[in-house]
Amino acid sequence: MTKSDSPADPRTLRCFVFDFGFTLSSQRYFTVCPPECPDWVELFQKHVFSGDTHLFDRWMDGAIGAEAVASLMAPIVGMAERDVLDCMERGLVGLHTNAAVVKLANAVKRMGKRTILVTGNIDLFDTIVVPDLDLASTFDVIVNSSRSKSSFKLSLWDEAFALPERWRKLPQQLSHRRQPEKRGTVSRRRRPGQSLSWRRSTDRFPE
Repeated sequence: MTKSDSPADPRTLRCFVFDFGFTLSSQRYFTVCPPECPDWVELFQKHVFSGDTHLFDRWMDGAIGAEAVASLMAPIVGMAERDVLDCMERGLVGLHTNAAVVKLANAVKRMGKRTILVTGNIDLFDTIVVPDLDLASTFDVIVNSSRSKSSFKLSLWDEAFALPERWRKLPQQLSHRRQPEKRGTVSRRRRPGQSLSWRRSTDRFPE
């Protein structure tokens, strides 16, 4: 990789790589506060996001999943695990996005360029955020650290650029929007360990 002081001409680039946090969206997670727990946001900040617990880091690394986090937080917030998970999911719906970044991604995609989203994120990003924001229609490849079991960005980039080669051997997978469940309904969640891949094409990157 070489460094240039002059800006690159988008027409000469084969693909564009985007990040999610503080690039595509700067909104915090889990800010929907249930009436049963007025201190929800503060408790999640302390027990999930605090650097002392390393819980969010392990979540992004895929060492634990949303169900485990809900189980840990249930006695802290004084709610049933299913209700905690439901509220966590609702706190990821309708996230604000950076309109300029979305516009750029769609513009270069219309130019025939590949668009890649590489993010250090959690499993709920795949099941809630991606379908809610319809990110699979904007990005050809979405690599999530929790699915890749690593938050090391260089390895995630390697995976992102290797994916198109695998597309030739894997069937197309369709994504369906998953709505957070209403309380009291029976849960039909993703099986533990089941991974999701978002693919929009079976072509490799152009040479």
